[in-house]
Amino acid sequence: MRTLRSNTKQQILNLAKNYVQSYGFNAFSFQHLADVMQIRKASIHHHFRNKEVMGLALLDDYMSLFEKWTTTVDHESAKKKVALYFKIFERFTLDKFKICPNSVLSSDFKTLSSKMQARLLELHMLQREWLSQALMQGQKSGEFAESFKPADMADVIISSIQGSLELSRIRREPEVFRKVTSSLLRQL
Repeated sequence: MRTLRSNTKQQILNLAKNYVQSYGFNAFSFQHLADVMQIRKASIHHHFRNKEVMGLALLDDYMSLFEKWTTTVDHESAKKKVALYFKIFERFTLDKFKICPNSVLSSDFKTLSSKMQARLLELHMLQREWLSQALMQGQKSGEFAESFKPADMADVIISSIQGSLELSRIRREPEVFRKVTSSLLRQL
């Protein structure tokens, strides 16, 4: 029985991720999820007391996934790490032009609870710090120029990723994202 419950909870989270990355956090309700899953809304409330609790669980899940991913690329060169980082986000645009969680939730930022805002900042800073370290590694190894501050370049990269995902969606052209990230890699 416990496996069934945790499986239902994960299915709810996965469906919520799809809605968040496709439409935004404010564009769906528990009733939307219940209708799609063909369960009672009370079943969703059993796992998530309210939408804020679900949002926090989503952000925790995104952070956990990112932290697990970083362990799979630890052994790579800095340039390869950054290229693989871009691949995370390229998959979003190839999946019905979804947007990354940071970007879509940033759009909803002023409507999020203070707890969700703080958790979103944690997710952003986790990725920014990892990217800064990868860029610093590349500078030390000679793969990247030393003409930039890693944290500043991490901000440029993150902004470019978010913007190019949105442009890819608007134009319905995944190639926009690829061109932007290829250009970024060459500039490093």
